[in-house]
Amino acid sequence: MKIEMVNQLSPPGLAGMICKRINNRILVYGGSYFPENEPLKSSKVQTNRITVYDQNFQLLYEQEGEISPDKGIIIQEGETLYYILGSKIYRITVEDKVKEECIGTFDFNIESGYGCLVDGKLFFGYQESYLYDLNTGELAQKASFPVEARGQGLSVVYQNELYYLGGANKEAYLDGYRYNFERDQWTKIKFELPTSVLGASSIQLNESGLLILGGFNRDVYNQAVKDLQQPGYREEYFSKEKSFFQWEPTLRILHLDSGKVTTIGQDDRFALCGAGFVRADDGYYIVSGECSPGRRTAEILLIKE
Repeated sequence: MKIEMVNQLSPPGLAGMICKRINNRILVYGGSYFPENEPLKSSKVQTNRITVYDQNFQLLYEQEGEISPDKGIIIQEGETLYYILGSKIYRITVEDKVKEECIGTFDFNIESGYGCLVDGKLFFGYQESYLYDLNTGELAQKASFPVEARGQGLSVVYQNELYYLGGANKEAYLDGYRYNFERDQWTKIKFELPTSVLGASSIQLNESGLLILGGFNRDVYNQAVKDLQQPGYREEYFSKEKSFFQWEPTLRILHLDSGKVTTIGQDDRFALCGAGFVRADDGYYIVSGECSPGRRTAEILLIKE
């Protein structure tokens, strides 16, 4: 596997941004960072900056966006993105400029969760689930997520069902649940993941193959949730070396039909959370991301098998 740095974002980099390939252009929109990569000395900044690159990751243009995306729910259908954050749904397209339109509002807020598009409708949620009709604007409530809500998991459609994998609340999880649209029913997935996908990035390769990059270490995360309740531990936590956090340094394929995972590459630069991850003409781009809690890398890597 060949790894090449082909460009970089403005330092210190970003995490949690919208990063998708549309019309042979690569959109990087929003995200967050700590100035000077110093989470103990500054507050997190969420940006509304838009940068658009060609398929070789060379800059085409920049503009200011109407919102400041950070995490949220991103659903891509062809050359159109749907982005759900707070109490609104946005439609985003990329041509000579990025166009964004608020197409729906609701009386509740969502910051993270699951989502997909099915039969012209957006299915999404966190604890409660909703179906939004893109043609009529009608919003219908569906079956709630069956256990305590989780954020920063992975959503993927397999055999006409939505799979929501991993995620976390006060605990990181290795299991997942699938939603059947016809029965309006959630069911626990039979397999568990061998490693956490909390904060990981993914690309669906085909019907049953999900390519996964990075992710938190489950045990370290769970212990940190407890320790961060202790006075003074935040300073200690954010001062630790990157190696302490043991984020997942692999590029791996999850086979949804069996639950088996095949590792196709391993490198310390893959140990990221909230990174952009998009197809290249001859491989995959890894775009920036968090390399340890509060700290970003600005690198854009091209991965060739």
